[in-house]
Amino acid sequence: MALHSRDRRVAGQIQELLASVISHELNDPRVPKIFTITDVTVAKDLRSARVYYSQLPDDEKALARTEGLIADSMGYLRGRIAEDINLRVTPELHFSYDPSAKNYQRINTLLHGGNPDAGESATPEKSKRKGRL
Repeated sequence: MALHSRDRRVAGQIQELLASVISHELNDPRVPKIFTITDVTVAKDLRSARVYYSQLPDDEKALARTEGLIADSMGYLRGRIAEDINLRVTPELHFSYDPSAKNYQRINTLLHGGNPDAGESATPEKSKRKGRL
């Protein structure tokens, strides 16, 4: 159980560090306007870490720019982890886009009567005719 809690602690430290480094230290125009590290999972041996991120804008072009940024910055990011987190081996980083924010926005639009493809809210005409809001 101690190993499991260490995994979670290390994953949390990596998440906080990467979020800060990408948002504040990388002086690259490819950094998205809104970038969030949504989760980090580490292997039991702490040799690899899966980093999940979300961003806005999240169209294909913006995601491709971010992938390029991550690929170009991988050495720097691993170096910062090695400097700031006391580990025997610096984990190999694997980044994955997390579409949960986009899915949340789409579900929220659907629940509120909107068309998720048009990005607009529909007017609930039936409710108005019956005298309800």
